[in-house]
Amino acid sequence: MKKEIIVYSISDSLGGTSQKLLSAVTAQYPDIIFNNSYRFPFINQEVELLDILYDALKDNALVISTLVNSQLASVAREFSQKNGLAYLDLMHPFFEIIEEKTGTRPIEVPGTLHRLDSDYFKKNFSN
Repeated sequence: MKKEIIVYSISDSLGGTSQKLLSAVTAQYPDIIFNNSYRFPFINQEVELLDILYDALKDNALVISTLVNSQLASVAREFSQKNGLAYLDLMHPFFEIIEEKTGTRPIEVPGTLHRLDSDYFKKNFSN
């Protein structure tokens, strides 16, 4: 019988970044089932985030996060440390290294990578 890991993916945008990483990781563990049916995009309220984290704790889940908002990421990190929840922040450790090297803070705007605004469509789909 294969082992199963429940994975909660939390993002303040679509969550595509965490899904790509999870796909790469799951390929390295062919004998483990990664239950990735718990996806939470567009999380931008602390109350909503904490509800998800409490559910993840009940499910003994692994939480992966691409929250760019430092306040929300801090809430998730502190909750996880306090409660023994397996939590992986995919963004802020990288942000901290860049800030240390350059003195520049991230803009913390969700969805910037995947922003499909009217200018994008005008440039790419106009006749």
